[in-house]
Amino acid sequence: MSEKSTTETVTVRRSPKYLRFFLFGVAVGAIIALVSAAPLIGMPDSTGGVPVYQLVGFFVLFTGAVGGLIGLASALIIDLLLRRSVRTAEAQRTVTSERSNKKS
Repeated sequence: MSEKSTTETVTVRRSPKYLRFFLFGVAVGAIIALVSAAPLIGMPDSTGGVPVYQLVGFFVLFTGAVGGLIGLASALIIDLLLRRSVRTAEAQRTVTSERSNKKS
């Protein structure tokens, strides 16, 4: 077994997890929609022929999408702010290779 190591200069920076920000925004948007549409659920049909649950579903879908977009926008802003704190560091790469001892 042989080892070979080299030293390189790398840049290290932090970045947000975009999927987590998006899913958090969708969840917050859906919760806001459900809380604000809760009074509609107990009311009689006063929506002009559209079922109340369908209206609430569209409202949840719309506000969830808007919340997801707001979450992504906030992740982009945080990413722009964190780009200022880029650091350089020395990294050591070690490559290990094994020789096979095959007998014919």
